[in-house]
Amino acid sequence: MLGLHMNPFQVRVAIALRLGSNVSQPYRCKCGAQADRGGQHALSCKNSSSRHTRHAMLNGIVQRALRSAHIPSILEPPGLSRTDGKRPDGMSLIPWKRGRSLVWDATCVHRLAASYAQAARGPGATVADQAERRKEDKYRALARDYIFKPIAVETLGGFGKQTWNFTHALGNALGAITQDKRETAFLRQRINIATQIGNAAVLAESFNLAI
Repeated sequence: MLGLHMNPFQVRVAIALRLGSNVSQPYRCKCGAQADRGGQHALSCKNSSSRHTRHAMLNGIVQRALRSAHIPSILEPPGLSRTDGKRPDGMSLIPWKRGRSLVWDATCVHRLAASYAQAARGPGATVADQAERRKEDKYRALARDYIFKPIAVETLGGFGKQTWNFTHALGNALGAITQDKRETAFLRQRINIATQIGNAAVLAESFNLAI
């Protein structure tokens, strides 16, 4: 199972978001806010539990890719936390580079959310770049002993610069095993598809719980 299959609803949502078309009629979200036709509120609503599902899918892809590259890893490593007590999303059990294990933390950000209005005006995946920098600040203490990699993707497509470079390195590690030079492209495709499937889940939850 490559995780690349999308059902008709997921395809419709992905196309509508890509084109900026309407995905629904206006309705009132369970958080009390008025949800727009374009789905922008649903994709950034902090009350959505499906955002955690999308997050878990992203981390699962990273962990499976590491495993396929013969790099065992665990999610939410016990005994490892940043200064506020929160744990990173994953850690490799063997060194990733320079004798140090990899630690990563992932996020999926919506560039049309009001909180990203300024960053979204820039070219490229500027919102994901900003999210990566926030992750680095939060995990600065761990970076002394581990190779920390922030993983940030945008709901409408796009990878942060560090995420792009990390997927390139991980894809190369996979290619060294499979002898397939397309592994980096395949890895990025899986992440993009998972993001769109997650977007559809977030919207479906919002519709079902409309008030």
